[in-house]
Amino acid sequence: MPDGIFTERDTRVVSAPVFENRTEIPASRAVLHLAATIADTLIPVIHPYKLVVRPTQNTLILAGDERAIVIGKALIGQIEGKPELFAGTDPAERVHMAETLVAHVLEHDFTLRLPGLIRPLRVRSMAQLAFADMLLKKDAPMMFGVGPAGTGKTHVALSVALSLLQSERYKHVVITRPHYLQAGEVMTPEIRRETVRDTQFKPVCDILSDLTSTARVEEMIQTHHLELAPTGLLSGRTFNNTILIVDDAQNLDIPTTRMAVTRMGENSRLIITGDQRCTQLRTNEPSGLAHLLDMVEDEPFTEVFRFSPSNVIRNRTVAALERLYDEHSS
Repeated sequence: MPDGIFTERDTRVVSAPVFENRTEIPASRAVLHLAATIADTLIPVIHPYKLVVRPTQNTLILAGDERAIVIGKALIGQIEGKPELFAGTDPAERVHMAETLVAHVLEHDFTLRLPGLIRPLRVRSMAQLAFADMLLKKDAPMMFGVGPAGTGKTHVALSVALSLLQSERYKHVVITRPHYLQAGEVMTPEIRRETVRDTQFKPVCDILSDLTSTARVEEMIQTHHLELAPTGLLSGRTFNNTILIVDDAQNLDIPTTRMAVTRMGENSRLIITGDQRCTQLRTNEPSGLAHLLDMVEDEPFTEVFRFSPSNVIRNRTVAALERLYDEHSS
């Protein structure tokens, strides 16, 4: 059964999931008749959250994920004032209306005030919100955020890690990312060993400084609460009471990936981010991220969140390019 929204007039409602969260709101007869249309409008907008919309004699029952209910109530509130306009609009315009509403709700209602950050985390997509919810609310020792560049995977992972560090659930955050050869760069023994923190950590440093200030980052490094560790410095170590973030994991080969993910000790969590479809490894060298996902995705100790090209928030053109690359490669 596909994920999404179910209405009383939808045959899928027979096997619709049962949710703990539900609310009932008064609705005009005109809006009650639009229940299925409201559902169809929200399906592509609230993913991966789920919602059941069920009309009764004079109310709409909303049941599902708490965040989806908030958005459903907000959309119904907008429609109630002009139901005939919503009914007469083509489906694409209705989806655009819902997307605009979601952007407003994300900014004003779903801002995450996390300890350890100098400003609230303002998620910019439902996917970012769902990834943050997964990291904050689930306890799996191995968590993945995978998908195209520009979706905010690293930003969300670092935000949650700093917050969990501040709340003292963990004592250390260790961040690693592989070095990949850029245009014109020549492989040297030093680069091959990956034991020196180089400029390829700059994206991580920029995010950390934005989240908690450059001075605070340096203080955490000096007090050993935060470590930016090249992959070559992980071998032989055990990280206890630690969040280990492996960023850009698609650029690790299989042996290095195995070494990195087996560093976890007691009370530790592994967060892995990357895009297994887009690697900068040497020709024909398989990505350790793709290999690892194939092995562990269905294991009970693993949670995987997958971003899609439509979740790219960096730039609309980038989102379109990611979608076109996906279509061309398939």
